[in-house]
Amino acid sequence: MAKGLLEKLRQAGRFCEAGNFNGENEALTLYREVIGQLSPAIRHASPLLGEAETDYKNGNLTHSLQKYKKSLTMPLRIWNRNRQ
Repeated sequence: MAKGLLEKLRQAGRFCEAGNFNGENEALTLYREVIGQLSPAIRHASPLLGEAETDYKNGNLTHSLQKYKKSLTMPLRIWNRNRQ
């Protein structure tokens, strides 16, 4: 996974932990930027990413954020584990 994408995922996680509205909006922006840079095969392989995108388009931002976070934090954990 590209280093720039990982940094965006880390930043999004920090915004989520802040627990405020502005942070959640920033996290959504970062998650969506990361997803936009993933290959279509990866995006379509995760039903949860599709659900997150649908929630986002329907204005269910809280559900969307939860689903983006859940689907995108696992690759970050795997990458960090492999670096050790």
